Amino acid sequence: MNILFVCKGNIFRSMSAEYLMKTYLQEYNIQSINVSSAGTEANPEDANPTTIDRLHHYNCDPSKHIQRKISKEILEQQDIIICMWNNHKKITENLWFNCKLFNEIAYNKDTDVPDIEEFLAPGFTEQQKSDYIIKVIDYLYEAIPFLAENIIKK
Repeated sequence: MNILFVCKGNIFRSMSAEYLMKTYLQEYNIQSINVSSAGTEANPEDANPTTIDRLHHYNCDPSKHIQRKISKEILEQQDIIICMWNNHKKITENLWFNCKLFNEIAYNKDTDVPDIEEFLAPGFTEQQKSDYIIKVIDYLYEAIPFLAENIIKK
């Protein structure tokens, strides 16, 4: 089974979900699932150091992460496409691919996992940004077992 996580830039939420899920699957020796990620825009930029540090905190190694943008070719290879935000879901569906929201699969809720700019007011500080990154990665980490269980039992 191939799973793709989708967000805007592929350097924060989808990347974090990918590496947290890979670590979870390794820990439980689940080899039948391949995980990757991509962004709807994926403009070239590096992941925030706080993102990398927090993923290391959870024993994830994103050092080989290659930022990429969704395409029909990438989407065609997937069995499950998981979007972080409704806007990503609309973009993916406009390319004629079915997808679900992260929270929809993990918690049966039709809610987003907002990006920094979507959550924080304009003029946010670097500390607020770092705090939000940590909060989201912790949230994803806590949700991954539920997400994995709901995917595996389908």
